Amino acid sequence: MEQHELIKKILEKLDNITGRKSSLLQGDLEQAVFDKLGQVEKIISSIQKYLPKRVIDKILLNPDGVKVEGERRQVTVLFGDLSGFTAMSETMDPEQVVEVVNQYFDTMVEIASRYGGHIDKFMGDALMVLFGAPVAHEDDPLRACMAAIEMLEAMDRFSAERKMDLAMSIGLNTGEVVALNVGSKERMEYTVIGDGVNLAARLEKVATARECVIGENTYRQVKGKIKLKKLKPVMVKGKSKPQNVYLIQGRMEEAGQSSALRSGSIKLVGRMAEMEGIKQAIEKAKNAKGQMVAITGESGVGKSRIAKELELLARDQGFKFTKGKCYSYSSNVAYQPFIRQLNVIFNIEEKDNGERKHEKIQEALHMLDLSDFEPFLGSLLGITYGEIEGLDPEKRKRKTFEGIRELYLRQSKKQPLAVAFEDLQWADTLSLELLEHLVDILPNESILICADFRPELALPFIAKPYCLNINLKPLKKQETWQMVSALASVSDVDDLVLDKLIERTEGNPLFIEEVIRHLISRRLVKREGESLVATKRLGKMALPNTVASVVLGRIDKLGEELRRLLQYSAVIGKEFDRAVLAKLLKEPEEKIQGLLDNLEHFEGLLYSKMVDTKRVYEFHSTTTHEAAYSTLLKQRRKELHGNVARTLENEFKDNLFLHLEDLAHHYYNSSHQDKAVTYLHRAGDKSRGLYA
Repeated sequence: MEQHELIKKILEKLDNITGRKSSLLQGDLEQAVFDKLGQVEKIISSIQKYLPKRVIDKILLNPDGVKVEGERRQVTVLFGDLSGFTAMSETMDPEQVVEVVNQYFDTMVEIASRYGGHIDKFMGDALMVLFGAPVAHEDDPLRACMAAIEMLEAMDRFSAERKMDLAMSIGLNTGEVVALNVGSKERMEYTVIGDGVNLAARLEKVATARECVIGENTYRQVKGKIKLKKLKPVMVKGKSKPQNVYLIQGRMEEAGQSSALRSGSIKLVGRMAEMEGIKQAIEKAKNAKGQMVAITGESGVGKSRIAKELELLARDQGFKFTKGKCYSYSSNVAYQPFIRQLNVIFNIEEKDNGERKHEKIQEALHMLDLSDFEPFLGSLLGITYGEIEGLDPEKRKRKTFEGIRELYLRQSKKQPLAVAFEDLQWADTLSLELLEHLVDILPNESILICADFRPELALPFIAKPYCLNINLKPLKKQETWQMVSALASVSDVDDLVLDKLIERTEGNPLFIEEVIRHLISRRLVKREGESLVATKRLGKMALPNTVASVVLGRIDKLGEELRRLLQYSAVIGKEFDRAVLAKLLKEPEEKIQGLLDNLEHFEGLLYSKMVDTKRVYEFHSTTTHEAAYSTLLKQRRKELHGNVARTLENEFKDNLFLHLEDLAHHYYNSSHQDKAVTYLHRAGDKSRGLYA
């Protein structure tokens, strides 16, 4: 009887969710509940179309919350608008107009989603897309530009197919925004607010039909990676000064090296042992003892630069060199890095049309007596071959693998071959499988394979005896000094500047370069004779956008629960106590321990140490600590600092003497600065007593 009543109560709750009364005339209670759960599942599935996954995760984490917790974000905003829509509306039935507009939106949403964009809203025939919220990627500005290019191309095809005079204009801008739910208690929507959004909308008005215009902030982060043309500065509503604007002219065949370190325009710093190993691997491969060089390391640590040095050395030793780059936004493209490599081997250029590409593929394969593989290799480069259209997928894969293997083997008989894979952590599954297949044939061949990738990618086959594994570490202090000297064209660096750089970058070469650019552009440092010195006290510097994007991209890969834990930990400090964190999150210590273990042992974002008899946790890097903290809204920071202070008072009420400085810090950053003054006085008395 009790179970029967419980099931009835469950059914009543489910009725409230679905808004439909269950009928119990045709079946028992259990079946009614089962049917009702199916309805709830459909409702949830429908709701997901209206909310980003990250927002749903936030709701599930705190279902009792009145509002989803907002965040500060660096976002690239895309505004797209149709031209020709009004004229079309005048000549078509309203239902037909709606059908065309929905088809247009379907096309644009598919493109935006593929590049990691989130549809913020539809406005008549216009749309607003966010890159960087609710989820950040390290290359959101580039993703937005690539999406814009594809949208313009798709719009031209869309219009031609329907014989309509429709075109699209796009504005892009990157800037800091607040991402949050706005509205009333009855109805809310997730959106972003900030000057960066307004400027993107203004830039869309600057663009004419079939154009995409971007702002200065976006330009700084994509130059060298997209074909751009500088336009005359323009005055836009809401801005007192003319704005620098740029026209996107298309993709680059291979993204340029915007970093001085990656491009090789400054001398390589350190890495002597690594380069010696690479020279030996090249020599072995040249003498028909094939080698693989696997370069691993975190983002910005210098993998691309080492790979560039390998390329120069291999070319100098007479190798034919071909490289395939993987991109974060195209990891679902089959054979992604091999497509670029094949273009080089077949000498295909960007200007070649389909017919010329076909001719080059035929000629190259005929000379190597590999014509049987033409349909399998040519189809990877966009050529259509009817004879393999209905072929079994497994057989097609096998023939493609065999064709590329034989192509590389026979090419290496004519000339030693070096094959490079950049950013392999973003490769598709087929490419990784094919790479393993190629590594197996290296012994006794004049082939050198180089792959660089981040530590999260595990490749068992790099343990083979003919594989050289290079795990790059951050630069040491002396090496950092050498790099800064080269970047700033000086022979000496002031100790205060160097110490601040080491604190901010922790020896990461990309971060060093970006922070130096940041300091010089803002005149925080200057060249004084042959030295680089600070123009003012450097204090706490904001992270350059490029650095923050890399770190936030990594944080946003975490689940919502781990992200929130990281944010709250950042409020406590770079070093924090598990018990205080558990109280702040209102969760059991056992649960918090499991989450901390995950962040320490699997994500590598924290580490722990014993202090006296207690285990404390610390952020692995200052940049991660500050990036996690920076995403919190200012008002939320104040609330959390106040909560931390009260938690410290309760936890250590019998021994506040040891925590006076922390209490002063947290109350100072809360809404109770009067209490901060009290604790500052007590901390001052403590210091005087210690040094009396």
